[in-house]
Amino acid sequence: APTSSNCPPAFSATATYLAGDEVTVANKIYKCKNYPYTGWCSTGGYEPGTSLNWQDAWTLEGTCSGQPVAQPVAPPTAAPVMVPVIAPVTAPVAAPVTVPVTAPVAAPITAPTSSNCPPAFSATATYLAGDEVTVANKIYKCKNYPYTGWCSTGGYEPGTSLNWQDAWTLEGTCSGQPVAQPVAPPTAAPVMVPVIAPVTAPVAAPVTVPVTAPVAAPITAPITAPVVAPITAPVTAPVSAPSSDLSDLVEAVLDASKEAIDNTLFLYETPTSQWLPSTVYRYS
Repeated sequence: APTSSNCPPAFSATATYLAGDEVTVANKIYKCKNYPYTGWCSTGGYEPGTSLNWQDAWTLEGTCSGQPVAQPVAPPTAAPVMVPVIAPVTAPVAAPVTVPVTAPVAAPITAPTSSNCPPAFSATATYLAGDEVTVANKIYKCKNYPYTGWCSTGGYEPGTSLNWQDAWTLEGTCSGQPVAQPVAPPTAAPVMVPVIAPVTAPVAAPVTVPVTAPVAAPITAPITAPVVAPITAPVTAPVSAPSSDLSDLVEAVLDASKEAIDNTLFLYETPTSQWLPSTVYRYS
């Protein structure tokens, strides 16, 4: 990548970036992508060069030497000046008498409260649609597809991240300690069960012997050897592991669907709620 002697301003997690803005991180220059990716440049979890999904928002332009230039400081906004206005003088008019009426105040609507808290949210857990978690005695529920994938993605932590509402819904509150995370029981190793393979004796094919008789048409008398009944002998044959031919077949089927997998499964949501193929997660 090209090297510049002038470094753009250092990246700031609190700044707002537009398409084409350049920043410096560890003497590397990153450029904010054009729409529809621009919105991620100012979003937590997309910090250039250091976050998991930074390539969705930024492109690496090159390197630079020296100190980053200072962030531009916006000039102070002049305070508004109050200009006195001369009100017109009108003849006095009897003002109507207004009787104050107190409107009933609607009771505030609060989310339902439960006495049992779901498991506490874990950044390392994998969540499915409908899973519930607890954060600060608030219950959050993982949304259905196509939003489910964000529930287990950094930058979408329920209640605390900028974009948590893209993945979770607030179900209510709860009291007490969250219940322990369920621990999956260990999976038993598969047991190889011997299969009795039947051994079938070969069946003799019928033999046709032509017989010539002094008649108008030749008569063919089929002579069929007796069919030997199948003999089943108990032979113990262990079940073998899948052959390489089967593995090759499965791989060939997946390779044939590569384009469909990239364009319909590995998607991400843009700031404008569009679903586009991911540039990070690919079949290859």
